[in-house]
Amino acid sequence: MKKSALLISTIFLLSACAPIGPLELEANTFLDLIAQDRQSAFESTAASFKSETSVQRFDELVDYLALDQVDDKNWQEENNNENYGVLQGALSRTDKSEDLPVLFEFTLEKNAWKILGITSDLETFEASDLEEEELAEKINSTILAFVEAVNSDDFSAFYENQMANLKKLELSENKLKEIFQSLINAELDLNFINGLNPIVVSKGFTNSDTYLNLNGRYVSEEGVLAFILQYILEDGEWKLTSIDVSTQ
Repeated sequence: MKKSALLISTIFLLSACAPIGPLELEANTFLDLIAQDRQSAFESTAASFKSETSVQRFDELVDYLALDQVDDKNWQEENNNENYGVLQGALSRTDKSEDLPVLFEFTLEKNAWKILGITSDLETFEASDLEEEELAEKINSTILAFVEAVNSDDFSAFYENQMANLKKLELSENKLKEIFQSLINAELDLNFINGLNPIVVSKGFTNSDTYLNLNGRYVSEEGVLAFILQYILEDGEWKLTSIDVSTQ
């Protein structure tokens, strides 16, 4: 009789536990590993993450977000498709009074989910506050600075003034320049965008208004420059976390 009661209780407890998704499982393992062995945690990330992030920058990121002090995890949303996934939630840390909103990006490598990116920001921005003039001004500021960087073969000012501080912990100035080296080598004349207003094809927020995404193009008789920009709000200013530029 006692054995039956124990068995029933055990079944009830197991059925009450919510299933853990694959991304949540990997994030939990990753955070636990950080607290024990940062080097092993770094090695467990995706190949593209390791190629863009040095061990030193990974250490800076861990210290900046206090990821080695996590004592509780509250995952709120998990989504994934065939080879890309995102996990969003909040982390409590032993020496911090406020929870840390965090977004983990994942990629599928050899049938295993791997950390592709880690971002966090305590500020959000309401979509209703965006004005078309403000958007155009921000896009022009970014793209004109980018064109200057390409033309001068020098990304130092662009990196310093345009990129988000959190992204700088993951991506060095040299790595950023390497991404666009083929565009630099092509020696294209991109100055045709001067004086033009960008055509915004799509705009919106992702991940609970954390990221502002802007897609569009500049069009003239001399050519077309297309852009995909992603920003995050830092100290009241939109700063780049991602930029993709192509010409036609």
